Amino acid sequence: MELLWYIIAVLVYPLLSMFENVSWYGKLFVQKSPGEVKRSLLKVFFMFAAVIAVALIL
Repeated sequence: MELLWYIIAVLVYPLLSMFENVSWYGKLFVQKSPGEVKRSLLKVFFMFAAVIAVALIL
């Protein structure tokens, strides 16, 4: 299950990078600094994977 989160993160990050220069991206995601959305999503994916890994161990 945790592998699924890593795969999703690997797929989502390049997609966000591709669409970052499209005009509707700035309207959809409000960012304080460039790349903030990508960093936040990666943190969320890795936290989900860590929680799942800990839950499987316990």
